[in-house]
Amino acid sequence: MRLKLSSGCIMLFLAADICQGSVTVAGGSVRLEGAITAPACVVSAHSQLQHIPMGHHGSHQFTGIGSYSRPTEFSITLHDCTARFGQEVAIQFLGQSDTNDPDVFRTINAQGIATGIGLALFDEQDELLAPNMPSRYYPLLNHGVTILNFKARYRATRSDIYPGIVSAWTWFTLTYP
Repeated sequence: MRLKLSSGCIMLFLAADICQGSVTVAGGSVRLEGAITAPACVVSAHSQLQHIPMGHHGSHQFTGIGSYSRPTEFSITLHDCTARFGQEVAIQFLGQSDTNDPDVFRTINAQGIATGIGLALFDEQDELLAPNMPSRYYPLLNHGVTILNFKARYRATRSDIYPGIVSAWTWFTLTYP
């Protein structure tokens, strides 16, 4: 009997030790892979963070939904482009689209801010560049300077436009085919 009791106690102590400890089991492996590349073009310092003054526009200039303000021109300059990545570049302007008009960027909403207006962007051929959509491809000058010209215009997104400050943010990415 004494032997049975001792065996039972040993088993009980082993079970308690397993329940309180942790067990490590082989899980698998992870392979991480990438590449270090040279930039196809360098975005000029001036083009990396731009503030574009749009000027003052009277609310009476907008004749209805979809009507525009005068255009304001701006550009993005690329230099030191290498032929290794191709002869063309597409640009994509990123940001929130207007809830009333998905083809324009939403303006910042706050007290004292104009309402009923969105920001429309166009390339130099007056092709509308909708938010978060890639543009067509534009030719690059290898080892030279490439200037991508754009226009910004306010567009009425509602029939009732209230005056105030208008501000919008957009970011851009470049894609090489």
